[in-house]
Amino acid sequence: MQKPFLLEQHLMMKEMWDDTYVYLFAKVVDDVKKNDSANAYEDDSIEFYFEQQSR
Repeated sequence: MQKPFLLEQHLMMKEMWDDTYVYLFAKVVDDVKKNDSANAYEDDSIEFYFEQQSR
């Protein structure tokens, strides 16, 4: 009997900041890694975006 196909994927992320710096920590678990596209954003990756305007 064949075992069911289970994906193991999860992300743990922590962030902190002070008046000068932003600190980021990310741990990603993915049992099926993808790195075969010409563009990095089409593969497995992490992206961080920051808004520069203060509110």
